[in-house]
Amino acid sequence: MKDRDLTIGEALHLTALRFPDRVALACDGRRVSFSRLDADANSLARALQEMGVRPGDHVALLMTNDPEWVLVWMAVVRLGAVLVPVNTRYRQDEVAYILAQSDAKVLFTMDRYWNTDYLEMISAITSGQAQPGSLKAVIGWRDKEGPGGLNISKMVEAGRMLDTQLPDVDPATCAIIVYTSGTTGFPKGAMHSHVMLRNVQNIARALHIEPGDAILGHMPFYHVAGA
Repeated sequence: MKDRDLTIGEALHLTALRFPDRVALACDGRRVSFSRLDADANSLARALQEMGVRPGDHVALLMTNDPEWVLVWMAVVRLGAVLVPVNTRYRQDEVAYILAQSDAKVLFTMDRYWNTDYLEMISAITSGQAQPGSLKAVIGWRDKEGPGGLNISKMVEAGRMLDTQLPDVDPATCAIIVYTSGTTGFPKGAMHSHVMLRNVQNIARALHIEPGDAILGHMPFYHVAGA
């Protein structure tokens, strides 16, 4: 397989085979190796597949920069589904708009951050008269339970018990939809394929970034500069 034909998920898997014990993510004293990220992404992908997420489905993510953010993204793209990051500073009406406009089937969310109760916000959105598109499940981050009692930790554990086959994914298909700020109107979703995102390696090459280098991810992952 040529390098340019790889999906984001395949690129992670090949890196995990080459550098299994090397640190992939570091945050707040936590260290996640490439092999662990790769295995957990497979487990979470299988759990999402069992839940009914299919290629082309949209999965929203309302979460600050965190290893789980990357884990969810890797799991979603391995299904051929599409990640929809949501700005963590959005107000309730803005979050509701993105969920409905993107037609998200699943939402991963923090419980609370920056004095904002996200679970309360999502509860208000889903109990309102205008339902947010096709949203079927809300999953809490880490070990914080969502409205249905689900969280990422439980999903990964459940996925480890499954041996279902994940679908083949075309690298030309959409991997992520990043919404504009909406300063001149409603936010609009910009679609990015696996191929387009992997072109960022050209920037890394120009900056002489080599395997083993540490990169500070200080930009919000929900923004195009962070993703």
